[in-house]
Amino acid sequence: MRRFVWICLCSLGLCFPLAAVTPWVAVDSMAIDALWSGQLTLRAETGVRLDDGFGIRFPVSWVRRLGAYDVSMLTAGLSLDYYPFGDGLVVSFGVVEGGWFLGKDRPEEEGCLLNGLDVGYTWHVTPHWFIEPKLQVRDPSGVFSTEYGVLEDALGDYPVVRLSVLVGWEFLASASPSEPRRE
Repeated sequence: MRRFVWICLCSLGLCFPLAAVTPWVAVDSMAIDALWSGQLTLRAETGVRLDDGFGIRFPVSWVRRLGAYDVSMLTAGLSLDYYPFGDGLVVSFGVVEGGWFLGKDRPEEEGCLLNGLDVGYTWHVTPHWFIEPKLQVRDPSGVFSTEYGVLEDALGDYPVVRLSVLVGWEFLASASPSEPRRE
């Protein structure tokens, strides 16, 4: 009989055996796009990858409009990942993402809902370190056009498509998936 140690994300109602989960953290190295986009985007992500080709991702970002404006936006969300070939190609479906405006030049709306779809490729440089370039498409279905209008008014030219390059670390789970045999 096998015994698993379980990780429970009770707020989401999801439980996974520890032997099947690989947690990871990453930062977006594409903050350099502030040179041509007019806004600074700092982004970090954390998540868990399951052995069956799926995963959960929690992105957090801070976007600041550059220039003489005092407005920024803090976003947080939840995405579901799919690795169709086990490793390499990854497609991330945004389940929910919210943004909150900060600063004296913020719009009347204090927050907004966002949506996105990311497609990328994960390269493992070492067993723990990985690089994941990806293309982020915000609001691919056009459902949140009003919210993106508010974003463009507050933050300037808010790009619908953005290149992201995550640099991250995987924590390899170490747990014994089975108990000793009993005769």
